Amino acid sequence: ISPEPPTILGDASVDALVAFSVFSHLSGPAHEAWAREIGRVVAPGGFAAVTVLDQAFFGQIAGAQAAVKTGKADSFAESLAKTFGDLVAAQAGYNAGEIQYAASGGGEVRTGDYYGWAAAPSKYVERVWGAAGFRLVEWVPSGVLFPQALVFMVRQPNGGEVGANAAVRAKAAKRNLVNRIKQIISKRSRVARRSGVDDASARTQDSRHGAKVRARSEVGFGLVAQEEVGAEATGLGWR
Repeated sequence: ISPEPPTILGDASVDALVAFSVFSHLSGPAHEAWAREIGRVVAPGGFAAVTVLDQAFFGQIAGAQAAVKTGKADSFAESLAKTFGDLVAAQAGYNAGEIQYAASGGGEVRTGDYYGWAAAPSKYVERVWGAAGFRLVEWVPSGVLFPQALVFMVRQPNGGEVGANAAVRAKAAKRNLVNRIKQIISKRSRVARRSGVDDASARTQDSRHGAKVRARSEVGFGLVAQEEVGAEATGLGWR
């Protein structure tokens, strides 16, 4: 997938889309361009589940900065501590409803003009994705499922509100998706314990898991075309 839209997918050709640890790294212009593209390819009544960094991210940066001052920071914390030059100003911008982006780059096609660290508040997400045709169904804060917030949205018909049945299906799909994620996390935790990995180490590995996910493709989108949804998506309640 190219770092910039459009994709080769046709209009309204996708029933369900999942983007894990993608929008947590996109600049404002890139975030908005991909939201519009996703609005184009997801069919009315379809769903999008994306993760973003929320308010908790600023606390993580503050913790990294404190670790640097005490000489207890690892290489990841040292890098994270440099994310925002003025952390207070970044938090204020976030609280005002604006995305806060710090360029870092990620190697290869992931250049700093669009790729780095990005904290997106709910007001920004609702505004941007609302303009792309989506209605936010639920926001699960970071720390509940994993170290990012989960945003679950339903694609509305062009020029109208999504029907009651679609809204009910969206909420059911969200519950099924959350349950599936919890099962995966629980399984990984059990495996980690059997391997002698403590909970803190497991959480650290989870926080960096996005890098492994992104390695599967240049951008990391989990686009599911209608003809490829199959049994797994059906099990999530997406059909």
